[in-house]
Amino acid sequence: MKRVLLLFLAGICFGGCSPQDQFWTKPDFGKEYTRLADALASKEPVRNLKLYDQQLTTVPEELSKLTAVERLSLRKNAIRALPASLAT
Repeated sequence: MKRVLLLFLAGICFGGCSPQDQFWTKPDFGKEYTRLADALASKEPVRNLKLYDQQLTTVPEELSKLTAVERLSLRKNAIRALPASLAT
């Protein structure tokens, strides 16, 4: 019985499941912007902003201009302070 369970679990983990086989689907946040300047210049609403590893020490004030952001990534930065516009 243990061997059958192990084979079943191995099949799940290594069986090459397609995204359709997943129990949940990844939400669509639209186009991913990786530069704040590009996001600010965009004509369409920016929903996905990834400012990963850009040596930021504070959250840029301009971020408050992007009102449609649903997903914001600030990983691998050295942020030590929030701007007053975001702190209130």
